[in-house]
Amino acid sequence: MWRWVFVLLFFSACQPISPPVNDTGFSLVTPAVDITVDPPAKPSNTPIPSCDVEEATYVTGLLPEYVPTQGDFVHLAGNGFNLNGEPFPIYGINYYPRDYPYERFLVEMQVSSVEFELNLMRDVGINT
Repeated sequence: MWRWVFVLLFFSACQPISPPVNDTGFSLVTPAVDITVDPPAKPSNTPIPSCDVEEATYVTGLLPEYVPTQGDFVHLAGNGFNLNGEPFPIYGINYYPRDYPYERFLVEMQVSSVEFELNLMRDVGINT
């Protein structure tokens, strides 16, 4: 009798496992690459309509006239940087304006939003 129990247990353990039933209602599909899609067009060299002459004039008017100087220069010294013989720690970030990232930067942005964010950076000590 034990022999038959063993045979029954052995054969039941060796049965192939049934694949799970797909109860989501979706069928498995192999995605196909759509080669008919054209790549995105490169940006044109013409300004976007939101960039008008008045705003450009206003922004360039905020810049001081360039005057060449003989200013200080940050030098590499050992494992760090020096300015006028003193250690100069670099605190920098990679910045895109919050509301105008990537290709919208310098094209669709509002100058006032950048000014606010630049002031925040200065207040926390970012110098690069």
